[in-house]
Amino acid sequence: MNRKLSLMVMTLVMATNSLLAQNHGKRAATQPERIVDVNYNAVAGPLTTMLNECVGAGRAAEGLRADWQQQLAYVRKECGFRYIRMHGLLGDEMAIYTEDEKGNPQYNFMYVDALFDFLHSIGMKPFVELGFMPSRLASGNKTIFWWRGNVTPPNSVNRERCSTKTR
Repeated sequence: MNRKLSLMVMTLVMATNSLLAQNHGKRAATQPERIVDVNYNAVAGPLTTMLNECVGAGRAAEGLRADWQQQLAYVRKECGFRYIRMHGLLGDEMAIYTEDEKGNPQYNFMYVDALFDFLHSIGMKPFVELGFMPSRLASGNKTIFWWRGNVTPPNSVNRERCSTKTR
């Protein structure tokens, strides 16, 4: 049994190598040769630092975790990022909007404040993305991503207007 398995594996390896060799020749004939010349001693011009301006993060709620904050503080110190962009600032995880038993809006910006206070404490500013729709304000339940960011319009334009003007 082991001999049969060994022969099958060897045959598969040889067939794969043969196909790779055949395809390699075809690719070389159709693609022009590229030469990359790098001279580390020559200066072509100033190095742009635009890439150090902003860094992307995951969800806003992750920014409330101590380990995330420690890692961001380290990266900020080492790389000099000035801005950070993240998803879900208005999502359910940040708990900014609920309703009481009578359906009256209740706003809570405690988590947003804590996150923004941390960012300011390490010298960063949030690049604010207003999304996703809090489920209590949403007109439907259509979501994206595994963490279910709601992408439906508000069920009441007046309540949505109020939630963005509350501060």
